[in-house]
Amino acid sequence: MGYLATYAVTLGFNVGVLDAEAHGLGLGFAIDLINSLAPRWVGFNLLAPTYELSARSAAALDPSIKVMLGGHQAKAMPTEILTDPRMARCEALVLGEGETRVAALLANHRARADLPSVMRIDPILRTPVSGGRSGNAGHLAPDINALPFVDRRFLTQDPHLEAGRWEANIVGRGAARMTARSAAPRSRPTPTSPSAPPTRTTFSPRCINCVTRA
Repeated sequence: MGYLATYAVTLGFNVGVLDAEAHGLGLGFAIDLINSLAPRWVGFNLLAPTYELSARSAAALDPSIKVMLGGHQAKAMPTEILTDPRMARCEALVLGEGETRVAALLANHRARADLPSVMRIDPILRTPVSGGRSGNAGHLAPDINALPFVDRRFLTQDPHLEAGRWEANIVGRGAARMTARSAAPRSRPTPTSPSAPPTRTTFSPRCINCVTRA
């Protein structure tokens, strides 16, 4: 979600990322907060362990808010998710890395018909369909080197001190959760004491939601 938000910001969109778990927010509080902000879109990163929370959140959003879905669970079970009554207001389910397609959807939700691997419920057939047209396949394999590096402002509590060690997220696409002892990332304040504890760097995709107003 940090990558999506970073790319959208570079194109002029007003985007925020809410990591309710990291902030210790209850489900009802998080829903009320999002509704009070009245964003045009809310995006959910769907993961199997937290899918029920995401579905309940999506169902409780103000009807004026468009819902966008993505993540591992969305890719694994797109039809089941789109036909879940709690996801009835989903305007777009994005499969795979989504920076360029998400930005196109923020600009115009009707672009979903032209974007590859963007699914939705057909309003007439009432069945899941996928968009795409000739010449748009590049969205599925954008030039990663041309994309901006993640803006760490979108990473909650990063870095932070835990049990005497600095912990920071190193964000990678599709990286499995793992922990390694390594040198601190550049964004972490460098310890000045020779006896400073070693850094523990955590590779951890988080379950976070993205909202956009502009």
